Amino acid sequence: MPGLFLCIFALLAQSSPHSSKQRVIDALAHGAKGNGVIDDTAALQSAFGSLGAEDGTVHLPCGTYLVTGELKIDTSNTSIQGSGDCTILKVAGGNSFVALTVSGRGLGAAARVVRDTMPNLHRQKGRVDEAGCRPRFSDKAMASNGARSPMMSDQQIVKVISVSGDTATIEDNFAHDFTLASPHPRIQGCCPYVQKILAPVSNVIVTKLRIDGKLNTGSESEALAMNFAVDSEIAFVNITNFAQPTGRVTGVRVGTGYHNRFRNITCTACGNGGGVSFWVFRQSQATIENLTIGNSSALSEVFGLTVCQPNNSTVSNVTVDAGEAKGRPFKLARANHNVSIMSRPRMARAG
Repeated sequence: MPGLFLCIFALLAQSSPHSSKQRVIDALAHGAKGNGVIDDTAALQSAFGSLGAEDGTVHLPCGTYLVTGELKIDTSNTSIQGSGDCTILKVAGGNSFVALTVSGRGLGAAARVVRDTMPNLHRQKGRVDEAGCRPRFSDKAMASNGARSPMMSDQQIVKVISVSGDTATIEDNFAHDFTLASPHPRIQGCCPYVQKILAPVSNVIVTKLRIDGKLNTGSESEALAMNFAVDSEIAFVNITNFAQPTGRVTGVRVGTGYHNRFRNITCTACGNGGGVSFWVFRQSQATIENLTIGNSSALSEVFGLTVCQPNNSTVSNVTVDAGEAKGRPFKLARANHNVSIMSRPRMARAG
């Protein structure tokens, strides 16, 4: 049955998909001060942009980098590397923004499929016409769990390895049977369609950083976001103080990607007002490991780890301590063929 979540097996060692970077650019060479007083937003974005289309690493030495606007990475084969917990992005100001965003470019027009999907992707001719592209495959959204619940659908990101006529063969298999006529449309949906990810970023690494939102008062700020990314990684990142008392605040938001890895991440007092500390959705072949989430009693309502529509993914060694905050420590939805190992959600205490 789709949605089965197992607590078995041992996590296999998995090598990083990223190659070593040849160019290393020091953020200080682009005018960043790292003294916690001078606004470093423009200097850091200049350093990121200096890589252009070439492989490379932007290195942030130990220091406190004042950030008052969004930093964005939209170039593949890029590494943003700090020096550990001593490299701090100090997020300040009264505006709502994402401190650091990794993002490719969105989805193409939706096209209905012409046949059932197993084992290959059958499509309208001309809509998925190149090998290696990564489309999003979906069925029709339906209401779930009552009137206040959002519309939900089964969705999966797949990689096309060859195209012949009206059939595109995908890497691995579909995790869910997307059929043209479901025998249970009320609970399974129907009418599958496909949308191509137009320009995903790939091989992007964000590592060895601390992101602190204590000085930001934006009502909907976020520490870190990754969207339309493949073969990428966020690792050894420490996030604190994204728990502004007003608005809906989220710590980390990851959406629509393939074969990404999120490991050795700590998220403390991040998320509030119905937000999520660590939110992962629409991921295939993802790895989430060594994740620690801790929420204080000052938070009103926040989910800990929310994983929606993951397929063929692994969640390993995750600890969520909700403290006295309201909200679920862990939520899993629309999940297919995933494995959970040593996950330890701790419920919120009454009070």
